[in-house]
Amino acid sequence: MDAGSPSNVSFRVADATSFGPGPYDVVVYFDALHDLGDPPAALRHAYASLAEGGILVAVEPWSVDRLEDGIGHPSVRINYAVSTSMCTPCSLAQPGGYALGTQGGPAKRLRLLEEAGFRDAVLAADTGFNLVLTARR
Repeated sequence: MDAGSPSNVSFRVADATSFGPGPYDVVVYFDALHDLGDPPAALRHAYASLAEGGILVAVEPWSVDRLEDGIGHPSVRINYAVSTSMCTPCSLAQPGGYALGTQGGPAKRLRLLEEAGFRDAVLAADTGFNLVLTARR
């Protein structure tokens, strides 16, 4: 048990396509989905690892589906710079080379969740700094 955690909670760090054994009630990605080489494979694995009715949460950097809709937002310039110089090359260097990047927008992320088999995929929160997406198995 992790220090301070309830006995029914554990935290694990693992490759996004091989963690286990499950089933889990919740799988969470914190600022990570966009960096993965193969987000579709990671989401399919998360889906298979969740208990029926389990929840996936993905906290991602704030972005919009169309660049022009973000003009004037304080984080757009830095997020695009970081995405271009760090996030996208990181993804391309991994098996899969998907290159979602930090500026993928909520629509693309929601579509990836649905394609992985999740239901009720929604943008649960837009903080102006992060997007919080949720979906159920």
